[in-house]
Amino acid sequence: MAARVSIKQMLRKSITATVASMSDTQRALESLVIQQQVLAHEWYRSSHAVCAFLSYPGEISTQLIIEDLLRQGSLETDHTYGRRHHS
Repeated sequence: MAARVSIKQMLRKSITATVASMSDTQRALESLVIQQQVLAHEWYRSSHAVCAFLSYPGEISTQLIIEDLLRQGSLETDHTYGRRHHS
């Protein structure tokens, strides 16, 4: 289990560094490609529940996914997440 956590931490650091090294234009293009792939994928289309986080500036955008969930009327919010998991 500790090895898995370590691998996840290394992967997160690597992805964070890669995204941080992108120009705003490159990050916007990559965000668009990633979101289009998610939105088109069968597991997204057939899912009954999707967990999506709002992206911060400098991160890969989740805006199109959030907008799609809003259009479908299937967006619920969990205002207690931060208090429950980060207190």
